[in-house]
Amino acid sequence: MSASLVFERLFKRLFILCACMAGILHFYKDDWPEPAYYDLDQLEEPLQTPTDREPFSIEANGLGYTIHPKFDYDLQGVVVSYSNADGFTNIWHHKRWQDFINVRDLCVIWGNNVETGVYKNMKFKSASVGFRRERLLAIPG
Repeated sequence: MSASLVFERLFKRLFILCACMAGILHFYKDDWPEPAYYDLDQLEEPLQTPTDREPFSIEANGLGYTIHPKFDYDLQGVVVSYSNADGFTNIWHHKRWQDFINVRDLCVIWGNNVETGVYKNMKFKSASVGFRRERLLAIPG
């Protein structure tokens, strides 16, 4: 038996195995861990305090931005959704908004939302939609 025939059979079996695993895992992709999985003592409400940081300038993609910090944040939570501005589904994000510094949109939950397990009955979505930016959409499910 030639080596190419052995590899062909091996890769066919490997492909079938991977396809089966992908199919099975698809049904578990939206399962969230139980609340006990998380260290609930660490998931307190975020702390937002006025900052004394001075404005600063940066350049991204040939555009200049001046950032005026207003608050400092201390946030520990569970990321339940994110949108990558460089992702294929957001191909218009940079062009439409001329925003080359905000590259990730996160949806984070903490406190009672984690402790009660309510997140397990919700669907979360972060996405660029139409001509406005949806930051967070929680749909009871």
